[in-house]
Amino acid sequence: MILRTVEQAELDVRTLSDEATGTVNVGLAHSVMQAMALPLMQSARRDCPGVTLHLVEGLSGVLFDSLVAGRLDLALVYNPPSDSRIESRPVVEEDLICVGTEEIVGPPGRPISFAEVTELPLLLPSQGYATRALIENHALRSKLQFRAPLQIDSLTAMDQALPAGMGCSVLAHVTVRRLLAEGLVCSRPIVDPPISRSLHFVMPRNKPQTRSITVMRQLMLAAAAGEIAAGRWQARFIDDTDL
Repeated sequence: MILRTVEQAELDVRTLSDEATGTVNVGLAHSVMQAMALPLMQSARRDCPGVTLHLVEGLSGVLFDSLVAGRLDLALVYNPPSDSRIESRPVVEEDLICVGTEEIVGPPGRPISFAEVTELPLLLPSQGYATRALIENHALRSKLQFRAPLQIDSLTAMDQALPAGMGCSVLAHVTVRRLLAEGLVCSRPIVDPPISRSLHFVMPRNKPQTRSITVMRQLMLAAAAGEIAAGRWQARFIDDTDL
């Protein structure tokens, strides 16, 4: 299913790229930038040399506001709010895990209940857009936020705080895959209930879709699907969206 999506996206790009020109402003949430920025840049340079790709990294809420304000043409953000001005379609779903040092989170790989997670010293994004991007369910967000004395909206700071044992966090695997690969932290799957987040393609509803925007949309789709199919991005690709 995923490979068919990649092949179709690549076919669409070859069909459209000859006449695609101009600049496309694309916003990627922090984790998405880590997951697929390189293949996206490589395919953009190779397949549509007439298009200038302007990549912007940021928190999902900040990117969403930039899209509404007209500063971005396309974006991939987590759990966006409903807005009649924006077309929003889910493309990827990720399970969230409890991440930290073994001294804080306990035995690696062993399931941990959501209730147990709320009793741990948590490091989380600030309230509002940031925590919504992490967990859409308001009740679950509130339970976690109540137990988080330190709020971190920086992946750089989170990468430093987690190995240092300052606390643990609820994150997607891709967000901390380097720390996990290097053995600096460990993770446990969350159960009762399991927690997931949805990545959405968002674009202005009434803005004309140029050929260059259409090409870039297909490249983004192919990059996401390709990284998931290769196992580098531990997520589920949603194939029922007509992008």
